[in-house]
Amino acid sequence: MILSIWYQIIILIGSLLAGVIIGLFFEFYKTIIKDFRRKKITLFFLDIIFWCISGMIIYFWLFVICNAIMATYVILFILIGIGIYYFILAPILEGVFDFIYYKIFIYLRGIIRVLIYPLELLCKMIFVKRKNIKK
Repeated sequence: MILSIWYQIIILIGSLLAGVIIGLFFEFYKTIIKDFRRKKITLFFLDIIFWCISGMIIYFWLFVICNAIMATYVILFILIGIGIYYFILAPILEGVFDFIYYKIFIYLRGIIRVLIYPLELLCKMIFVKRKNIKK
């Protein structure tokens, strides 16, 4: 199959972007697993989920951009895109992902506390023995 130069350039740029997207996804994954370092079984399943989702993202991206043409140069440019992310963008975005993750974590923890507080009050009202009850 003969591809035009313009179409091959689109495939190369799409492959580079796919590599950068996987790099971003991996950075987000690294941020999340910092809390699970001690739990080996959880980390194992998170690794499997990460690689399955990464594979689906790459396949979908290549299907949309280049009709799922898997040539050697496509894989090479995906790896180059990952390298570009790792060496250029990762040092900049690592702190940003940590900041965003922990801010979201703090807000979610606050929301959960607000939602659980009425249940705690209800449980205290129901299950606490009343001292003023006369027999």
